[in-house]
Amino acid sequence: MTNEENRNWGGKRVGSGRKVGSTIDPALKKDHRIIVMCTKAQNDKLVELAKEQGLSVSAYILKTVLG
Repeated sequence: MTNEENRNWGGKRVGSGRKVGSTIDPALKKDHRIIVMCTKAQNDKLVELAKEQGLSVSAYILKTVLG
């Protein structure tokens, strides 16, 4: 058996690594999604407005809608 055929080292192991969500406060975890359909012009305007405030489009929409 060559070295190529006998590889049993490296790679992903079951249960290894950081657990999903282990570093996020459950109260702050963003696990819901809203999809909004818009035209390219509307999207471009949202991107522009968000950039002016130094926010992502998602953060801009949430700030604008929820205050």
